Amino acid sequence: MSSKIKIINFSKTFSGGYSSGLSFGKKIAFLALVLGVLFLNAAFAQIEETVIATGDAQSDVTVENTVNTSETSVGNLEAEPPSGGSASSEEAAPTSERVGVENNNTAEIATEATSTAATGENSADNNSGSAVIATGDANASANIINIVNSTFTGSDGFIAFLNIFSSLFGDLDFRNSLFLNSTCPDCDIFSGDLSVNNQNTASIHNDAVVRAQTGGNSASGNAGAGVIATGDANAAANVFNVVNTNVVGSNYLLLVMNNFGSWNGDLVLPSKYLFPNCCSGAGSVSVNNNSDASIENNISGEAETGGNEANGNANGLVVTGNANAVANTLNQVNTNIFGSDSVMIAFRFFGDWTGNVFSAPEGFSWIESDGGLVLMGDSSAGGFGGPSASSGSSSAGNSTDINNSNLAGIRNNVRVLALTGDNRASGNGVGGIITTGNANSAANVVNIVNTNIFGRNWILALVNVFGNWNGNIAFGRPDLWVGESVSEIPKEAVPGDRITYTLTVLNNGDTDATNILLHDDFDERHLNPVSLNGGNRTDHGAEWNLGTLKPGEARVISYEVEIKDNLPAGATFLANTATAGSFEEDARSEDNTERTTILINRKRELNFSASALPDFKISKINGATSGRAKAGESVGYKIILKNDGGGLGYESKVADKLYYATGTEPVDAREWPLDTVLDGELITITYTLQISPNAKPGIYKNVAKFSAKDELGVDRYLVSAENFLEIFPAEPLEDPELVEGLPYELPAEESASQEPVSVEREIAEAASLISDYIANPNEKKTEDAQFAEEPPRTPVFKNLLALAFLNFKWIWQWLATTAAGVLAALFLKFYG
Repeated sequence: MSSKIKIINFSKTFSGGYSSGLSFGKKIAFLALVLGVLFLNAAFAQIEETVIATGDAQSDVTVENTVNTSETSVGNLEAEPPSGGSASSEEAAPTSERVGVENNNTAEIATEATSTAATGENSADNNSGSAVIATGDANASANIINIVNSTFTGSDGFIAFLNIFSSLFGDLDFRNSLFLNSTCPDCDIFSGDLSVNNQNTASIHNDAVVRAQTGGNSASGNAGAGVIATGDANAAANVFNVVNTNVVGSNYLLLVMNNFGSWNGDLVLPSKYLFPNCCSGAGSVSVNNNSDASIENNISGEAETGGNEANGNANGLVVTGNANAVANTLNQVNTNIFGSDSVMIAFRFFGDWTGNVFSAPEGFSWIESDGGLVLMGDSSAGGFGGPSASSGSSSAGNSTDINNSNLAGIRNNVRVLALTGDNRASGNGVGGIITTGNANSAANVVNIVNTNIFGRNWILALVNVFGNWNGNIAFGRPDLWVGESVSEIPKEAVPGDRITYTLTVLNNGDTDATNILLHDDFDERHLNPVSLNGGNRTDHGAEWNLGTLKPGEARVISYEVEIKDNLPAGATFLANTATAGSFEEDARSEDNTERTTILINRKRELNFSASALPDFKISKINGATSGRAKAGESVGYKIILKNDGGGLGYESKVADKLYYATGTEPVDAREWPLDTVLDGELITITYTLQISPNAKPGIYKNVAKFSAKDELGVDRYLVSAENFLEIFPAEPLEDPELVEGLPYELPAEESASQEPVSVEREIAEAASLISDYIANPNEKKTEDAQFAEEPPRTPVFKNLLALAFLNFKWIWQWLATTAAGVLAALFLKFYG
């Protein structure tokens, strides 16, 4: 394994596609302020404006000092030359008997880093009109890293500074090979005896000042309004000191992250299966430390949005943003970590955290508090390596001897300032308005001094989120895959035949999937479960709780269903949808679902019913003279259905469609459900079709179809009748727009002219209807002289009411007709 120190410095602002100085949200706010100023100008007859709008500013400074540091692979333990200072270093070639590492180094380092980003300190005073100042964001960072008197042998990893000056959308995944090895390190270095002797002296002095400013603006003494809108100010200083430290046979991740906004995404760390102690062959371990370290940290973080003035104006308004400052110090001094792993990640939130910790290794723990979370895994929690005593020993075979006699003196002076306030908008003739952006400052100092790492994994991280975090901490991720197969599909299905579905769930991920639920949504219309093999019925199929699947494990479930009696004759497609999910977030959700479709063919059975079969006949006529009608007129239609046989028709219906000429798409369609049609039953359906005044002239065809099922639920009966109608133009219109089709049917009151109501005639027609019903009780008529539409099976009493109030559709007309009838009857009785 190569040993290469990777230092990653990433500072980025995600503008969401807007490349100009102001973000989209600030553009809207700025536009609102300008509109407000224009309104004030109009109100007070001001027509001149002075506008200052700045872009964003960003400053990133990084200082790296690598002094007296060797990077060595296991296969070739010849140390690289020291990178600076004075040193002598000797390392023996690897043998099965003994490997030696000796360091005798002296280093003195003094570092100064200053980073400034400013968009503020603008002035727009004493103008004859109004003045507007809008500043962009200011983002500044400074990173100092010192790796002094240290060796990295048979190890791989990286040290990273991540400064994200905006909201972040997406995961941070540290599992790939660019960061940490996905396998155990080469443990050959522990196959024999290992000796490490260190005598190092280091003196380090760091001075860092980081300043981000958008405030300090003035818009005062203007005849109109004075308006100031400042952008956000974000400042971060990160100092990393790795001094007198040996990292042998290990993977390491040292991270400082500042996210100046909200974060929607997960932090994904290596799988818990990479954490077990795989370099356990160190045998007897003896550690003797005679080291001393003096560390002085002077850290300050300042964030200011206030200190604004809007005095002496006709009107004044001040709105300030949020101010957040954090200072983190982490010291790992005089520490030995061997034979296992060490993890410590500290989170700071300046909003709410909505998430969980998934797949943490055994022995890991976390403590959540207001505004923070600390995740730890060390020797005190389940056997993972952590800070040990200054000296100690264990025995199990080969020997590892560590002797340290180190001196270290470190002084860190760090000051971080984020300023959006201290603005003036006073003495303006119309008004003074100040709105400031957010101010966020972060100071992070990590000191790793006189430390020895012999083991598997070492993670040390600080994460600051200046907003809400909607995401999880995941040690690896499961990746469920679902497959489904079908067997025992009958060539010609009959009710009661069985089909077997087999579901396979495989975990292709690198960590466990727990609380797995497998759901299969089968076609419940035609299939009934027989044996669910431990599953449970749900509203839409069946479900199984598969428990836990480790990486590479699979689970197979088979269950049986049988074909229901209602499967229609002929070919039918039956679709299944299988879905699997776990408690953890899945790496690839697109392969969590499998859809399977099979084709079932049911042979049409002969009907051996002892009862007589139905015999359906259908006819259709229209009331147009000679089958012709003018556009704009109404035409009555009558459909007559009769069952001359002795059987019944089930789930019956009549569908009526109107087509133009040889067209294939209907221009009018109607349908009447009839349920069960009895033997010898006569059904009459009448309706009126109103022709549009702009209907296209030509031949129109009506097709009325009757369909029904037999007692087995099979679609068996189908008869149809056709009727033709020729439509010719009405009186010529100016620029008529001809339309194929009859888009609407007018209500009764919009139909052609109606004759005056005659009470005597209505009573006579009602008596005639009663006589017809007594003579032919099976015939059910709903027609009238005008083919008024009625349901196909209206009771006789309702028919009588319909005839009595034929030409009156609305309720007030019904009441008026009733009153007129009563008065007429009284008149005839007393004066007739």
